[in-house]
Amino acid sequence: MSRDPEIRRIGVPGVVVTFGDALSKQANLAAIAFRAAVDAQAWGEVQETSSSLVSAFLSVDLTTIPYDEIHSRQMSWT
Repeated sequence: MSRDPEIRRIGVPGVVVTFGDALSKQANLAAIAFRAAVDAQAWGEVQETSSSLVSAFLSVDLTTIPYDEIHSRQMSWT
């Protein structure tokens, strides 16, 4: 993992948190751990999570929850 996680909006349905520029074991494990932590903490605004290689996706209705709120919550974990 060569950089800090990158958090991006994916339209209205949610956000993606990327833990590396390329596939690596460390980045993949970070994405899986982040997803597991969000699931364990049961963030009420998150309807669904998934992870894929170096990223984790959070399904969040950004029309009802401000992106900045989700972003700051994710940054406090990462």
